[in-house]
Amino acid sequence: METFLNKLVQLELGEESLAVGDWMTTQFISVDEKTTIEEALQLQQKLIIVVDEKRQFIGVMNDASLRDAYEQCIESSAPVKNIARRDGIQTVGEDMTLPQLLHTAEMIDLYVVQNEVGEVLGLLTKETVVKHIIRMLENDLHDERMSAILSVILEKAYEGIAVVDENGYLIEFNEAYSNFTGVPREEALGRHVTEVIENTNLHETVQKGMPERGVIQNIQGQDMIVHRIPIWHNGKVVAAIGMLIFEGVSQVYRIYESLQLQNVKMSQKQELHTEKEMASLEEIVGVSKEIFQLKRLARKAARTKVPVFLTGESGTGKKAFGEGIHQLSSRRDEVFIAFDCRSYEPERVKQMLFRRIQEADGGTLFLENIDVLPADTQYELLEFLEEGKGNVLVDQQIDVRLIVASSTTVDELLHSKQFDRRLFETLSIVHLDIPPLRNRQEDIPILLAHYMQQLCMKHRVPEKTFTSEVVQALMNYEWPGNVRELVNSIERVITLSDDEIIQVEDLDWLLTEKKEQLSTHVDSVSVNLEQFKEKQGENERELIISLLKKTGGNKSKTAELLGIHRTTLYKKLKKYNIDA
Repeated sequence: METFLNKLVQLELGEESLAVGDWMTTQFISVDEKTTIEEALQLQQKLIIVVDEKRQFIGVMNDASLRDAYEQCIESSAPVKNIARRDGIQTVGEDMTLPQLLHTAEMIDLYVVQNEVGEVLGLLTKETVVKHIIRMLENDLHDERMSAILSVILEKAYEGIAVVDENGYLIEFNEAYSNFTGVPREEALGRHVTEVIENTNLHETVQKGMPERGVIQNIQGQDMIVHRIPIWHNGKVVAAIGMLIFEGVSQVYRIYESLQLQNVKMSQKQELHTEKEMASLEEIVGVSKEIFQLKRLARKAARTKVPVFLTGESGTGKKAFGEGIHQLSSRRDEVFIAFDCRSYEPERVKQMLFRRIQEADGGTLFLENIDVLPADTQYELLEFLEEGKGNVLVDQQIDVRLIVASSTTVDELLHSKQFDRRLFETLSIVHLDIPPLRNRQEDIPILLAHYMQQLCMKHRVPEKTFTSEVVQALMNYEWPGNVRELVNSIERVITLSDDEIIQVEDLDWLLTEKKEQLSTHVDSVSVNLEQFKEKQGENERELIISLLKKTGGNKSKTAELLGIHRTTLYKKLKKYNIDA
């Protein structure tokens, strides 16, 4: 029987796109091997990576580890290395490709990805592979190769996976989901998803076009974690994929209680989390090919000490990339200092710059707006980079990694003759150019969902969502301020709008273009939510009334013609005071 990965290889994705370093997740929690079991449990994580003082892999602490500890009566004060497990786990290099992992009959539970000196960089699981493939599907659903990949996922993935069409009817339902719900696949296909999966919102994902990742859904009395991902094609949501991931950490809590550790106070004095209050590459949201490639290059750059030159329009996320590179580098535990070269007058900028260089010794210095440095400061910075000292303000050897950023393009920078070409060549050994948001439209729905959830949580307001008309309008918007403008716009709309669903009119202050109008051919079943606005003076209320007349008052048929769920139609009938 062919394995999951063997089938992937047959799809001829190419060696470059199958590199382990590109598919791994860098979001994980690790602790030192000397950390006590008690301290590790306080982190309340389902999986914890145990490393030695050189950050090399020792093992993992998971449910099985805790069961062993309980059965063997291991004290909670014992070091976590005593229960770290390695069974079902394999360490691999980041430059390996998925085809090179095919020496096992089935995919190992967990691959731990290491760099050339053995430091843990990330994790690779079957779930990770599935999530990345779905991101590829988001880019092009109708590509034959992508459809073949989806078939592999449905056949082999251990997660529950369901796919609905634009009307919310199940078109795929894998064996894992079938086993969990008790509904045979052949009985599930063709039925509306609400009739098969309890408490699902997958049909609403199609209507709204907004992805939801890591949300909790109660199914058969259990809190499950699910992803819901819309598939856009030619400006329209044509399907949605739902993934049932795992039950959560409830079992860890039960074992924790069995060990009777819940009343023990924390005595740990060192920081255990690998994450700091700054961005990681995983937090840079996007599914586009451009973002995928930039993250790949950033990960490679992070392994070295060479300077990195980031270019891109204002608001594209240059600082986030700088922080992400620092987080993945060997300097992750040292300081990260940001210095904006525009913040000081020309006569003071040199003094402040070299003061920050000294403060960043051993760590990373991020220089924003490097293009405005005065000529004399450019010369002294170049001298410092070549010698490591020599400036009158820096009289000792300093080890600092520079990441610089400019909103000016390289051509403009060099043609202006105001920036030293030698300095540019020294700073741009690695050059990453971040594209504007308007050039990666496919990332916009993902960004909207991500920041809507984040900002609603920040402001402690009920989570809001957008209609698919709004998502489409925002995908067509130019976003001159890029991701920063998008975030600010979301923050404004959640502040000003009292409704949980954001309509196009709520964004009139942003969207100055005329709203897309409807076709008058309402007899066609292709009428859907994207065509739900005015055409030749006919508004939404009149359209609903017209369709109700044509269907003889049949609400189910009317909802089908509109491409919405019956429940949504009822809400609109009430909203427009339509007696039907």
